[in-house]
Order: sequence, then structure tokens, then C-alpha cells
Amino acid sequence: MNEFTAPFESPASEALPEQRAQFIRKTYMLLAAAILAFIVVESFLFVSGAAEMIASVVFRGGMIGWLLVLGLFMFVSWIARTWATSETGITQQLLGLGLAVIAEAVILKLGSRSNCSDWGLPSSQKL
Repeated sequence: MNEFTAPFESPASEALPEQRAQFIRKTYMLLAAAILAFIVVESFLFVSGAAEMIASVVFRGGMIGWLLVLGLFMFVSWIARTWATSETGITQQLLGLGLAVIAEAVILKLGSRSNCSDWGLPSSQKL
């Protein structure tokens, strides 16, 4: 398949109004489910103490720990995007979305907990 051609027969703007409405409903229902899943994962990380355990391991490594987290996040995001845009089936696409939601929740929790003292910087170099 040429990467510059659309995989669809016709653009959505040419679809019947009922088909467009159904597509928009499905899209926003999936978005709502992803946001709800994000909230559930964040709540689990807060309540269970898993976030504190992950953060203590990451921040023990100083700035190298953050570089590893960001590199791992980039890799997981690449896998999630590849799965989410695959044409093999809806199950793999939803797994990609789920993986992306979990990765975003974990990195957001780590980012909200970090400060310069966690990076091992001397007080003169703090932001």
C-alpha cells in the first residue's frame, strides 16, 4: 500500500449523515473510555502506593533515572502507536490505546512528584 493513499474508499465528509453521526458517537465514546481508564489507573497509582515505589526507584538514579524513564516512555509510546494504527484488528488497536493510557498515567504521576532534590542536584544548581 502506498503510504500517501488513504485506506478508505471515500472521505468521511462524503458519507451519509447517519454514518457520520455513528462515527462521531463511536469516536467520542472511545475517547470517554480512554479518559475514564486514565482516571482509574491514576487512582490506582495514588491509592496503592505503586507510584511511590516506582518513583523511589527512578529518583534513586538521579538524572540518569529520568533519562531511562523518558527513553522507556518513548519506546512504549512507539509500540502503542504502532499497535493503535495497525490494520490487523480492533483488539490490537485497543491494546495500543490501553498501553498508551497506562504509560501516560505513570509518567504523569512521576512528573508530578519530581523536583530538583530528587535529581541529586546540589542546592546551587536547583531550578
